[in-house]
Amino acid sequence: ANLALTGPGTHLIILVAARGNIGAITISGVTVEGVSATSQVSLGTGLNRAEVFSIESTVATPDIVVTTSETATSLEIGVIAVTGLNSITASATATSSADPASLNVDVQGGGIVVATGIAQGIPTMAWTGVTEFYDLTRESLVEYTGGYDLTTIAETPRTVSGNWSSGSNFAACSAAFR
Repeated sequence: ANLALTGPGTHLIILVAARGNIGAITISGVTVEGVSATSQVSLGTGLNRAEVFSIESTVATPDIVVTTSETATSLEIGVIAVTGLNSITASATATSSADPASLNVDVQGGGIVVATGIAQGIPTMAWTGVTEFYDLTRESLVEYTGGYDLTTIAETPRTVSGNWSSGSNFAACSAAFR
């Protein structure tokens, strides 16, 4: 798999983490250039939600719209473009509201594993099994983080975990694609 946003067969994997304003937030949908992406895995805890979406798109700089069930206090997305996958449907998924987050998934060689998480407070996340590609704090109350790894060999399972340094209302999920 190549990380590039060109050519036919480009798959977008969209990591979404959101914090609700008054209650449990849900992601009503994600569209890319007006086409609905498919939710692969989701977990909500308290006001927080982590979710992974996927879609095929060849638009070089696509418009991505996230719709939520209520006004989000904050929302972050991470977009990974991958070519050479057989399917935009995840072959395995996992969720965790624990600390540490155990997100082990079976992976196939030539694919990708992704993970995303959100927590209340100002913790940091130390990932194992994926390489962090974003980590940020918003409004001094929420930590967003995500990572991925290209898989060269099959692993059953690939150990994917995240240790939060502090915080509460942990929501994390992972997905493997081939």
